[in-house]
Amino acid sequence: MLKKTIILLYFTFCSAFVFSQNIETAIRKSAETFVDSLTPLQKKRALLDFSDTARMKWNNLPVGLRARAGIDMGSLSDGQRKL
Repeated sequence: MLKKTIILLYFTFCSAFVFSQNIETAIRKSAETFVDSLTPLQKKRALLDFSDTARMKWNNLPVGLRARAGIDMGSLSDGQRKL
């Protein structure tokens, strides 16, 4: 019984690991596709350097109350929004 449980846990772990790698790959591809669709000007606005402190100061307050870093959805084309 213990051997079956260990085998079951092993296969569960292995399948979860493979599944998570597939999701990570899909997310990375989607992000790269989106970034590749941006114009140089949009990239300048949308992408923040890892060392930029603005990436840590996000908010969901109305735009008039506090400026937001990044690109707004209204400046994206329909195709870019879908990506």
